[in-house]
Amino acid sequence: MAFLSSCTKCDPDFVCTQEFRSIIVNLQNAEGHPVVLDEAYTQRAGSTQNIVFSQPMNDGSYVVLDDSYHSSLVNSEADFHFIGKKNNQVVVNQIFRIAADQCHINKKTGPETIVVN
Repeated sequence: MAFLSSCTKCDPDFVCTQEFRSIIVNLQNAEGHPVVLDEAYTQRAGSTQNIVFSQPMNDGSYVVLDDSYHSSLVNSEADFHFIGKKNNQVVVNQIFRIAADQCHINKKTGPETIVVN
């Protein structure tokens, strides 16, 4: 059974699901073991503002962006840099192209998994 609700910033005839979407990336080393970062954040291209998410997962999975950012992207798309640090060194700087429709964010481009050296 799907639960549906109306959007607050969309066509009144358009119906959105109540799901909360997150774009996740998995980090692993060359042997396939999870990489745990000391710090992870996302920056929208052209901005210096860090978008920081609680990263409770210690399995190498990180949130790049989630629907909490939807209202800043609705009906458009942009590039976002996922940046990860370990021992005060940037070990990940990956670009993701992310779009938002009237309801949710969607990944357009970007890897599912990143191998960190």
